[in-house]
Order: sequence, then structure tokens, then C-alpha cells
Amino acid sequence: MMQNSLTKEKERLEELTENLKNELEKYKALTNAVFPYQLWQRIPKCNLKLQELKPNYYYDTIMLMEDYYLPEEPIFKSMKLKDESDSVQSFKLRILNNLKDSTSVIALNEGNFYEIAGVLVLVEVSRNYFQRIMSREDLVQGSCHKKYVGLTSSLIQGIDLYSMFGCFSFLRIYALCIRPAYRHMGLGIKLFETAVYVAQSLRIPIIMGIFTDSCLQVLAKKIGMDEVRKIKYSEWADPESKNIISGLRQDHKCCSLMVGRVPLPPPAP
Repeated sequence: MMQNSLTKEKERLEELTENLKNELEKYKALTNAVFPYQLWQRIPKCNLKLQELKPNYYYDTIMLMEDYYLPEEPIFKSMKLKDESDSVQSFKLRILNNLKDSTSVIALNEGNFYEIAGVLVLVEVSRNYFQRIMSREDLVQGSCHKKYVGLTSSLIQGIDLYSMFGCFSFLRIYALCIRPAYRHMGLGIKLFETAVYVAQSLRIPIIMGIFTDSCLQVLAKKIGMDEVRKIKYSEWADPESKNIISGLRQDHKCCSLMVGRVPLPPPAP
């Protein structure tokens, strides 16, 4: 029985790896393609423009997140997720699937060959979409990624945002990644503000996020999001009752589910 389970797990991992490889190759070939996009705002002092993230940037976005997000995200860093190949592949595939939602935002340096300065992964989550996502949790691979998903899933379990706010969909801030050279320049708050613009353009009344980083929790509050539920890392344990999160910075104390109403857009001129 155990041998069959291991064989099936291996087959699923091989399938996941092959799917990811094929997907990335497809989008790598589109790197020099031109797609029409929505320009959200510019930051002149940094030569940056924030625009809709299109397929020609999917490959480079995944590479950016592998280089900087995976080693630095607090929980991933604590669990050493970057050292676990199947968790890395699983997370990259999940990010790629979320990018296809076409609501994400990318910051590009107009003065440096359009280098990617940062990305904000956004997902429009309707009631039906959320149910499909929950039914696909078994597709997550790697023990580290599974524990991470277990933590974030338990945070939202039992909370019906649709009924709570009387909405059919909400916009989820899924991940923020900024290249080190562009940090401490106010880019994070600009990207979070852009998430509000995206929600307004889609007529989505609610924006939410599950934030593991205290810095992101501060940014969320600045755009009007409030904490609905939190889990203290010191109290979190996996199903085997083992504390899996340790060695965090002192200011990283909890994982927070935060939600905010999206203000109505200003009237058209």
C-alpha cells in the first residue's frame, strides 16, 4: 500500500514538472511579443511604469519570484522551501496559473530596457472559482508547500466573505515581489494602490489578502484593509502537531487575513 502511494506521488510530481516545463517554454517564446496592456500609473522619479502583466512577461516573472520571493518570504525561508524541489515546482506552477487571470500588475523601468522592478500577483476570485481552487488543493506537491497551503487555508476556513460583504467576487492580493535594487522607494505601496485601481476597473467591491509578512500587513492597512483573522506562528502546528515555523524576525508574529472595501472610482470627467 505504501509503495503504491509513493509511486503515485512520484508520477504526479513528474507530471507537474513536465507541465511546468512546457508552460514556461511556451511563455519564454513570447518574451519579445507585443501585447496591448492597461497602463495604471507612472512613478517619474524612478522611471517606473505600472501596467497590466501580460503573457510576454510571465516567464521573467516566474524567474524573478524564484530568485527573490521563494528565498525571502518569511514562512518559505523558515521551512527552507527553496531547497525542496517539488515544493518549488508546485509553487511556480500555482503562480503561473494565477498570472493567467490577467489582473496582475508589473512595474517596469523605462530607463533600463524595461527591467522588471516588481510584480503584484492578483487573482479575481468568484464564488465558483473559489470552490474549484479548494477542490484542487490535492494537486499541491512538496511537504513545505503543502504545509504553507494548510496554514493559509485554515486561516480562511469557515469565513464566507461573499455573505459577509454581500458580493459575488473579490480581488485577492496573492503575492508581492520587488527586486532588491528597487526596494525602499515606495514601490510597494504604489503596487498596493494599483490593486485598488484594478478592483475599481473590474467593479469588484472587496479586496483581500493573506499576509505572512508584517511589512505587507502595514501596506494593507494603508489602503484601508482590516484584519479579519490571524494565526500566531508560535501557536501554529501541522496535522502531526509539530511546530513548523521558527527562526522568524521578531516583527513577524502572525499570518493575517485582511479585507477591505474598494472605494467607488471617481466620476468620469
